Amino acid sequence: MALQGSTADALFVDSVQNVHVEVHPVVIFGILDHYNRRPEQGPGQAPGRVIGTLLGTVVGNVVQIHNAFGVPHAENGNEVALGQDYHRTMYAQFTRINDKERIVGWYATTLEEGRALNSNSIIIHGFYAGNSDAAGARLVHLVVDAAVASGRVAIKAYVSTAVHISGAPVANIFHQVKVQVVSTAPERVCLDRMVRGQGREKAWSESDTFAKVLPGGGAVAAREDLEASVAALLKMLEEVIDFVDRVVAGKAEADSAIGCELADTLSAVPRVRPELFDSIFNGNLQDLLMVSYLASLTKANLAISEKLSGVRHK
Repeated sequence: MALQGSTADALFVDSVQNVHVEVHPVVIFGILDHYNRRPEQGPGQAPGRVIGTLLGTVVGNVVQIHNAFGVPHAENGNEVALGQDYHRTMYAQFTRINDKERIVGWYATTLEEGRALNSNSIIIHGFYAGNSDAAGARLVHLVVDAAVASGRVAIKAYVSTAVHISGAPVANIFHQVKVQVVSTAPERVCLDRMVRGQGREKAWSESDTFAKVLPGGGAVAAREDLEASVAALLKMLEEVIDFVDRVVAGKAEADSAIGCELADTLSAVPRVRPELFDSIFNGNLQDLLMVSYLASLTKANLAISEKLSGVRHK
């Protein structure tokens, strides 16, 4: 006797399709800043979360988040009020600057006790689903632990999938997907500067920008930073040379991806003749010494003028 399967009353969940999320550091910093500027809560009320719109692009199953802006909202139990007009106005302004970025989802900070989701999350997700060009399974909900409850800024990403019974959608479920923080070369430089700057005894001021060309602390700090950068570059070059030597000697397996990266890096290095490089370097060095000399001369003139002014008023 043949058996025939029936799907009349079966339950199906839409596939997440291996969605992968890439978010840039500037987005995370913007969310943290939004959280720090949130309105104060009344006595006895738990700190509320903040939400906002995520902008970026979708390439295949990869959602790339490049930008974000906050959206005012209020939650009271199961009721949610969103600043829809504000959202549309801000989105229109962003598209005037970069018309390639589209709404790819929304962000929120964690709730009390570090929870990422609640019943209102589905309601907010539904609003963004109706105002986004991204397909439903690729509309991202990014959750950032701005309160640092786990000791670090934890980042999670979710997508919503529909649950069908007898072919009809009855509910939506959030599924956590892989999220990765990616950065461009300028962003990596800024992040490295921020991390290494945490050990400074004082925060930088606007005058520190000019102090870098003056003799004393500013020049010393700039020289130390340059030495640290050159030392880090030399260390990376030593590691690359060691890897290439081991591959050539047959002691390590070749990696085509690393080879392509090395080729791109070498092609980006400007080809300058040694004698021309020495000439340019010496010329810039002389300019820097001249600026330093003029700065010292100006400083001495100001000191002498101050002393003469004090003598005259006595």
